[in-house]
Amino acid sequence: MLGMRWICALLVAVLPLAAFAGPPLPIVPMIGTDGEPFEGYDELCGFPILETPLPQMARAMHDTRGTPVIVLDPVLRQPGHEARRVFLIAHECAHHRLQHTEDAAIRTRSKDPDVVRDQELSADCWAAEKLIAAGEERVLRLIMDDFFRQGTAPPGKGYPSGLQRSRLILRCAGLG
Repeated sequence: MLGMRWICALLVAVLPLAAFAGPPLPIVPMIGTDGEPFEGYDELCGFPILETPLPQMARAMHDTRGTPVIVLDPVLRQPGHEARRVFLIAHECAHHRLQHTEDAAIRTRSKDPDVVRDQELSADCWAAEKLIAAGEERVLRLIMDDFFRQGTAPPGKGYPSGLQRSRLILRCAGLG
């Protein structure tokens, strides 16, 4: 059940996002017992989670009022995407917590593929540490397998290869 805090945050965040990519869809249904995507989400992150079609599936951003939000593509609601959804929420939360969504970090990222790689890997590691602490080992193992299957070729624009990401998550979660 959504608490008053979530409802207020949603109202503050949803309306300004209309300029981003059309009106966002309702907040993502949460997986955990208290309406959290994973145990401890409210304390670690607490950012409103919104849906709107996105080519990259997930994004940490600020709405037009400067409120940090996490935006997910609605495809992540479909059966079989539960682990990916939980991981991406934690990963995007990491971008906010590690200040990757601040103006200076965004400017640097847009100019340097090494910064893209470093930010993505640090967000993966942060997410792995928080998810293992929340008891989400199954999610991490599924994500590591997904990344491992992507192989050694980086997808471009500075993003690390799937193999790099899989190995890093294994190490950061203490599963290796």
